Amino acid sequence: MDKKTEAIWCLSKVNIFRELPRALIARLAEITMEREVAKGELIFGPYDTEERIFVIREGEVEIYQLSLEGKKVIIDILVPGNIFGNSSFAPDPFVEANDFALARSRAILCVFRKADFMNVLNTMPQVAMGLIGEISARLNEADSRIRELALSNATTRLIGELMRFGRRIGKDVGDKIVLDTKFTHEELAEMTGVTRETVTRVLKKLRQDKIVDLDESRHYIIDKHKVKDVLNT
Repeated sequence: MDKKTEAIWCLSKVNIFRELPRALIARLAEITMEREVAKGELIFGPYDTEERIFVIREGEVEIYQLSLEGKKVIIDILVPGNIFGNSSFAPDPFVEANDFALARSRAILCVFRKADFMNVLNTMPQVAMGLIGEISARLNEADSRIRELALSNATTRLIGELMRFGRRIGKDVGDKIVLDTKFTHEELAEMTGVTRETVTRVLKKLRQDKIVDLDESRHYIIDKHKVKDVLNT
């Protein structure tokens, strides 16, 4: 598979490009670059001056910020087909970007210059509408997370986070959801705003109650019915 064909394949997997005719995706492929990153490599930080839009072809990427105290807070974990950038999609140059992006695994990214991507939005309304839908879904998810962080206990926060990833990258197996990635206790703590020790204690109780389990690959398994019972109590 040559580079252009690989880029077309990569872009065709992205939600906002999926419905585009192949000819338009081929045009997009002409303005993308491929970047391979190693596990643990920083893709960008808040002070990078080059504005880029990234599409994940392979691997996983962690988006995080640092609090004023220097504490790491994981904002999201992205998987193949997801799109992200080191600046706002808005044209306002004064919108401040505070995100770090880190490769959780070896990853291959399709990369746009922001100026080229903004031109795509101006000339391809299908992409612009798809992006609006993608941003709306992320805003709804962010709103849900903020409510949980403000109003919920550690158990509800942890279950909510696992269920979010279950909907995004989980596989339905009967009355269970199997997450197609691994999370350390430290990562779950950084996503939910609790200590690692609290995550360990809550997960131990959830496993004892057979609400959550781990398979042989250390992927989380969630019992859909028992989770609903916990969230509704």
